[in-house]
Amino acid sequence: MKKLIGFAQVVLCVFCACNAFAQIGTRNGGRVHPIIVGGGDHTIMNEAGTLWLWGKNDNGQLGNGTTTNASLAAPISNLTGVVAMAARNLHTLALESDGTVWAWGDNQYGQLGDGTTTDRTTAVQTSSLTSRLIPN
Repeated sequence: MKKLIGFAQVVLCVFCACNAFAQIGTRNGGRVHPIIVGGGDHTIMNEAGTLWLWGKNDNGQLGNGTTTNASLAAPISNLTGVVAMAARNLHTLALESDGTVWAWGDNQYGQLGDGTTTDRTTAVQTSSLTSRLIPN
């Protein structure tokens, strides 16, 4: 039951992110402005499909492979083409343009959707959501 609840949370968070951030930013004179999302004690900025994160990182929610807090923004190098993102207190989600969903951070209740309850300090692809979120 815990895994089902966690999976439902992932789906809900991703759909909320898709509805709230359907495009990477607004165009103004040919420039795409970045989107910034706050997640409890950490922050994410999406600039042209690349995610930059900073803040609290006790559960790996910055996705940089550590649990060290960061006062300066740093990119996640293994994700490109991010079209939407969402954050909660201890985990982060990203939707790429190819329809893949990625998650990292606290996974106590399976909220990362990877079929485990193991915390992740780097992005892992969620199970069974690929291409279901991007309309043709």
